[in-house]
Amino acid sequence: QFLPLEQQRWLEDKGMSFATQADGTMIPAIPGDCTDDRSCGGIVVANVLVNEAKSYGAISTQPQSKVFSVTKDLEGGNKFCLSITSSGGLDAIEECDVVILATGNSRIGHNIAKKFGHTIVDPMRSCFGLKLKVDQFDFPSGHSHRLPQVRLSYKVTLEGQKRPRVFKSEGPVELAVRDNGNIILSGMATFSLTSLAAEQFKGKGCKGQLLMHCCPDIFGGKVEKLNEWLWQYRQDHPREVVAGRCPLIHRITDYGTYDFDTDSFCVVESACIPPDLWEDIVNKCGTTSVATWSKLSPRKVRALADLVVSYPLEFEGRHAAPEGPFINVGGVALNEIDMSTMKSKVIDKLYCCGQVLDGDASHVSFNFMRDLAMSRMAGIHAVDTLVAEEGNS
Repeated sequence: QFLPLEQQRWLEDKGMSFATQADGTMIPAIPGDCTDDRSCGGIVVANVLVNEAKSYGAISTQPQSKVFSVTKDLEGGNKFCLSITSSGGLDAIEECDVVILATGNSRIGHNIAKKFGHTIVDPMRSCFGLKLKVDQFDFPSGHSHRLPQVRLSYKVTLEGQKRPRVFKSEGPVELAVRDNGNIILSGMATFSLTSLAAEQFKGKGCKGQLLMHCCPDIFGGKVEKLNEWLWQYRQDHPREVVAGRCPLIHRITDYGTYDFDTDSFCVVESACIPPDLWEDIVNKCGTTSVATWSKLSPRKVRALADLVVSYPLEFEGRHAAPEGPFINVGGVALNEIDMSTMKSKVIDKLYCCGQVLDGDASHVSFNFMRDLAMSRMAGIHAVDTLVAEEGNS
């Protein structure tokens, strides 16, 4: 129910528009007079929801008001008591039959749930970029390099376990060389990986090594098939300079552009590996920048294939960009919530949804859609509870 496309159309019908970022993710379109993209995105969505609530007439809203306490008589009382501070500084007490906690990363929601007996998994920062060691590259500053589809792998040994665990994510990434010399790895695959393994990154001081598969969607990601293809390419293009360009092409269907002449959607092609990074890979496999394909021995072709599927990236810290997502893992323990209704198993008539719950942000741009679907589910079942009670009274 309420799949991403349905949500997008519902929000667009309410006057909201979306913008597609360089890595393919979609975010709310930000007004031109906004100075903080991250906060403005939330405000845009909140305004749509508040206006929709107002359109029903019977629903009252209290924008710019802060709920700082929620209590309930656990010995038989049916009402929740909400302590509210308005933007004017006035305090008020409101009573209600049902409470839906949708407070996001805020500790206010965690504290409220904890007072009702819920277990709170310690929040920690996730969904961040990584600072790469600068001595492993020779890229000019101010440049960025986008890879359309990669697979990142992070192998780490967990405390108390003998065998290492491997975390993986796929999607586009961006290698950006800042003017200060820092090299930052960001993009969907990076944010997804640092969310999946947030605890492990923190435990290792955010230092270690990733392996990047630069073309996981070609030849099934198999190095043997890639090696065979590269050797055949060597046979077919003996005079071409190896470091001149990456011969591996990434293709993706653009469902937003339809070609009526061919009766099909357009296919967008781009090199799997940008020129500077491809030249770096060629040099690391023992080939000069001016060598032609005919000069590559079988061993060097295999070394090239190995680096394409397992390119090492040494990192030495996290990078939380102001314009990037701000998402924590941790929150209300999921085993204490009925995920089919979002209802608390600890206290009656309390519902929790969104980022107040524990969970990773591995789907990055779909987190908003996930949270919207959960809040819709919580609202439906909260109302159903009240309607059922009225019918029985």
